[in-house]
Amino acid sequence: EKKTLPTIEAEGSILMDIETGKILYGNNIDKQFYPASTTKILTALLAIENGDMEDIVTVSDEANLVHRDGTIAGLDLGEKISLENLVYGLMLPSGNDAAYTIAVYVARRVTDNPDMPIQEAIDYFSNMMNERAKAAGAKNSHFSNPHGYHADDHFTTPYDIAMIAREAMQYEFFRNIVSTCMYTMDDWNGVDKEDPTKKEIRYWKNTNLLIDKKNTKFYYPYATGIKTGYTSSAGQCLVSSAKKGPLDLIAVVYKSSKEGKWNDSIELFEY
Repeated sequence: EKKTLPTIEAEGSILMDIETGKILYGNNIDKQFYPASTTKILTALLAIENGDMEDIVTVSDEANLVHRDGTIAGLDLGEKISLENLVYGLMLPSGNDAAYTIAVYVARRVTDNPDMPIQEAIDYFSNMMNERAKAAGAKNSHFSNPHGYHADDHFTTPYDIAMIAREAMQYEFFRNIVSTCMYTMDDWNGVDKEDPTKKEIRYWKNTNLLIDKKNTKFYYPYATGIKTGYTSSAGQCLVSSAKKGPLDLIAVVYKSSKEGKWNDSIELFEY
């Protein structure tokens, strides 16, 4: 029997088999969209492939580059934090401060130049993003920053971001992060108000409601990740994954509505 095609609000969408890369459904899959924070999938992939998760990174002035209305993980200047924790701060609360910190760290590490100026490092990292996207099979993308805050020359397509996410999902470490609903760590600066000998706890909640058991409306039991995105230019975006039995899928919805991004994605997986 032929299943009725999914009815979705998103202007661009794709459903892909992670293992084979086969496209199971698509709409405007090669149209260019602004990816907003779904960009961070690529930033995390580069961190995993070019960094050492146990490295301790010092957060410096790059964290100040975040736009006032950009999302942050709340890192402190001068904070010393492991790369692993930085990637959680990038992917769960969608920290643009974490994105900049990772970009500068990776560029300096790859070039073996610890004194590389911040802007130069960010440009170097953007070039790495474009190279890595091409290697993943992206054909119509250009990335100019590590976080996806709006820039006219920063765009991708549903097909391209699905291919990038497919690469990232090969890493168990990445899968562990994007399937984590809440991550806690000791705050660098904050002290527990009840007990001053203890650190305050930093809570990073994943913005992806599909994996949130407490969310009665949008929780999807088969969901395993991945990343939300929103800017006024990009609209509501979601790159998600779900696994049921042997079937492992990625869904992308670009330019959907606030509730539509969840409903669209579930609709694609069910299809």
